Amino acid sequence: MKTRTKSSLAMLALSVAGLDVAARGSAFANTTQVQVPTHVTVGGQSFDASPAGLRAYLSSIQTTQPALFAELDPKVARLETRQRTAWLLLGAGAGVGIAAIVYGVAGRKSCPEPAVTDANFAAATMAWNACNDDNQAHLMTFTLLGAGALLAGGVAAWVTAPGRTDVLDVVNENNRSSPSPLQWEVGYDGHHVAWANARLAF
Repeated sequence: MKTRTKSSLAMLALSVAGLDVAARGSAFANTTQVQVPTHVTVGGQSFDASPAGLRAYLSSIQTTQPALFAELDPKVARLETRQRTAWLLLGAGAGVGIAAIVYGVAGRKSCPEPAVTDANFAAATMAWNACNDDNQAHLMTFTLLGAGALLAGGVAAWVTAPGRTDVLDVVNENNRSSPSPLQWEVGYDGHHVAWANARLAF
């Protein structure tokens, strides 16, 4: 009886560990290459080097440079769509994965332990063992399915999300058409200790 209890606890620990590993994998897969903060600057203004930052930049030139705004707006809109899609993929993978793991733990059958005074003790014991085996298989199956969904969602989000190269393409196109080129700044701003400090004009 104790062996079965220990086995069930081990399977529960495995499911928790699977959730932790899968979540870490999803977080890693969703992490882009931007470890050091990056910005684009022009005319004393600084914008985050991301689709959101590019959108803020476009908003600042919409009235002063309407032709440039019209040229860049569709490209930034595509990056924003990819970013939203990536978040949806990550959320879907996390939702399905966590639901599967929770069901793996909560959806197990009740396996009442047979009493030694039971007239059919041998048959009841066999049925109890079979019930526990089914529960372990159920827990393992849905833990693996959940971990797979978490990882798949994270990888799909990482592949879909726009990266630094996509932002640079928009910056380069802006600088080919604008009299005030954007500068690419790597490092923290003046309110933080800088990891790196480099400025490039394209």
